[in-house]
Amino acid sequence: MEYTKGKWIRAGNTIKIHGAGTIAICPSPTEADGVLEFIANALLISSAPDMYAALEVVLGDAHNSSYTSLKRSTRGLIEKSLAKARGEIE
Repeated sequence: MEYTKGKWIRAGNTIKIHGAGTIAICPSPTEADGVLEFIANALLISSAPDMYAALEVVLGDAHNSSYTSLKRSTRGLIEKSLAKARGEIE
């Protein structure tokens, strides 16, 4: 499974990508949630591709180095997070 490549941009509560349209729409806030929660959700979603790429680099650098630069638990957490993003686990 592949995600839409490119720079994801937040426009209010909508995540868009140039040339590909809308990626996601975060629900508008209710009176109880407040406006900051949906903005925080939109910011997190829009940064997901960058975070995914960064974790792949960290894991690759650790794998390709001559010394173990990541603790086993940290490596496992990164591998699990990437697998979840790829839809391999829940």
